[in-house]
Amino acid sequence: MKNSEYGNDNYIWDVKSPEMFERFAAQLQEYTRTNTLPVCADQAVQYVLELQRRRLSGKNLQMFYQISPRGHFGESTPFRRTWSDNRYVSEMTARSCELTRTIFKDKKQIYHKVQKKNLYQTITDAKGYAFIPKESYICPNCGASCKVDEQNRYCSYCGTYFEMPDLFPKVTNYFFLEDVGGTEHEIKQEILRFVKPCILLACILYTIFFAFQGDKSIIIRDKYVYVTVEVYMDVLYYDEACIREKEEKFKMQLYRRIDKPIDYHFTVREMQCKHCGASFDATKQRRCPHCNQAYDLADDDWIVTGVA
Repeated sequence: MKNSEYGNDNYIWDVKSPEMFERFAAQLQEYTRTNTLPVCADQAVQYVLELQRRRLSGKNLQMFYQISPRGHFGESTPFRRTWSDNRYVSEMTARSCELTRTIFKDKKQIYHKVQKKNLYQTITDAKGYAFIPKESYICPNCGASCKVDEQNRYCSYCGTYFEMPDLFPKVTNYFFLEDVGGTEHEIKQEILRFVKPCILLACILYTIFFAFQGDKSIIIRDKYVYVTVEVYMDVLYYDEACIREKEEKFKMQLYRRIDKPIDYHFTVREMQCKHCGASFDATKQRRCPHCNQAYDLADDDWIVTGVA
């Protein structure tokens, strides 16, 4: 166990924990060291991690995470939000942590930073423990998209036998946000330097939120909703010599259909052709490999039309 700046030295997240939140946090940290994809993550999250790894590898960079629980909420969850449809239920939870990011270039350390963060995870589960008829599932062994049910639990490509825990629950989203608050111990140490800026930032965020609610950034036209949002991010830039961190604001335009219910099981890695019904991985193919029919992602998910 390491001696951390903000972390809880008496408690760590365990890859063998009965709680998926803890297992995923431990697996995410381990992935940055071994490239072993988190088994708690669904196919979409694994795909994003792979894209990040390829981008880093293309620049001969390695980024390592150290994620440690911290404060009162390192061992419990103070925040919960739940939504569901008739087949799936998703819950977003958050815990406070210390995130250490270290980046190496050709085995030489060029970046190291320790930050107080809140780790948010969305965990999606199927209602009940039965396979949903006519639903496509990704084989955990070979990655093929195939249909299984209670009578036929075998992958049609590699013959792997499916168990429900192999498929659900899964982490379907995660992100870190800066923790602008602090534990009782941290506040006592930094009360004069920290509390006033924290209160000011809270007022600014409150103003931004209600300004967004009142503007014209949401337009509904026919069966589509068009949304413009401002996204605030901490971005790492590599300029062949060092890593720079910069706060950036991006304006994004998105749209999606609103005349059909959201499919919480949808992932671009297991698209189902609307023409012939076949399943395929849309990250690798732009048309259905069986009937050559083009697909419109807006039928199932958000489409980003602009980033500035």
